Parts: sequence; structure tokens; C-alpha cells
Amino acid sequence: MFRPHTNGVFPVWEYDGLGRHVKTWGRPGLREDSHTGSPVTWQDGNGISVAVRALCQRVGERVTVDGMVSNVWSHLPAYRSRVSNLLLQGPAIMPGVPSCGQYAAIGGTLDGADSNTSCGDGTEPNSTGAWTAESTTVWGRTVELRCNGTTACAWGRVSGGTVGDEVWVDRSSDGGETWEPVLGHTTVTSGGDAYTTQWMDDGLVMRACGTNGKGGTVACTGWY
Repeated sequence: MFRPHTNGVFPVWEYDGLGRHVKTWGRPGLREDSHTGSPVTWQDGNGISVAVRALCQRVGERVTVDGMVSNVWSHLPAYRSRVSNLLLQGPAIMPGVPSCGQYAAIGGTLDGADSNTSCGDGTEPNSTGAWTAESTTVWGRTVELRCNGTTACAWGRVSGGTVGDEVWVDRSSDGGETWEPVLGHTTVTSGGDAYTTQWMDDGLVMRACGTNGKGGTVACTGWY
């Protein structure tokens, strides 16, 4: 369990058994409240991932870390502190962690949390509200560019294929004249479907490409 050096002695039994343990990443700063102007109670300077117990989560200040944006913060009862969910491993809203509105002494809700454009390159896609922007076929396989307008992310998906088929995405800042190639390269390892990690496409265009097995025919969707 994460034990930062902070001023004061916090009751570790407070809300005992409630919430769930999550892991940090980067160099999280624990704050007294859910905004960056609040005093820091502790700063992890070594970047080592550690376990913390998140009791609840609430909407606070919208912050940006490494291109990801979120306004959701978690309350850490052992330290009476808050941390941005951007510094916790997992989705923008932590599953199994309730709204802080359940605790009168803490307060706050998750209203407005779904308005975030939270997208980190190479992270797990958020398929809620996603759609297929472009598609193509290669030897009976369907290759799709999947987009999520809420998170400003896109990723590739191949379906109807076999083990060994490949899928990836390309990203361009000049309309497809030049591009970052083979992002999120993924191979079908079982069944016939696979998808890549997601990549930020805000202000950019992307396409998905796939093959009918390593060294096979390459087919790409149009840019979107």
C-alpha cells in the first residue's frame, strides 16, 4: 500500500473496506482538493507505480497530462487527499469506484465526466459511442477505421479473418501527404478479429490498414 510522507497522521481505518485499490503511474501529486491550485500534500518523484485506495471519484478541474484530458479526480481516504484520474492506471472513470456524492463529508458528483476528450496514444479504445468512419476489404476480411468523437480517438479493427492477420493505423497531419506509419500494429492471435490501440486524431486524419496474414496483401481504408 502506498504510504507517502505527509504532514499529520491520517486514520487508515477511515471508510475501511470501501472503494477499491488502483495503481498510479507517472509522478502523481496528491492534493487537498480537486484542482491544481490546491496545495500538494505529497509528490511521487521516482515514477514507480504504487497501489492506492480510491474511495470515490468526482468531477473537478479539467487537466491535461501527456495529451490526455480529464476532469475526474479520485479521493484517497488514507491521506484525505485527491488525485487526478489521469495519474491512475485505468479508464477515465474508474469502474467499481462510486461517486463522492455517496459520502456527505466529501461530496461532489460525476456529472459532466462524459464530456472529456480523454485520449492517450497507445491506450485501450473506448468504444462507447464509436462508429466506423471508413472501411475496406482484403481477401474477405473487413478492415475498419473506428472513431470516437467524444474522446477524439481512432483505432483500427479487422474482422472475419484468421490467426496471423494484421491490422494497424496510420496518422497524418497534412491530409495524407505524409504520415506516421504502422501505429498500434496488432495480429489476430485467436478467432478472426482484432483491434489496435487508440490514437489521438484531433485535428489530424487517420486510416486503418490490414493484411491477410504476414506478408500478405495490404489494404488501407480512406483517410478520415
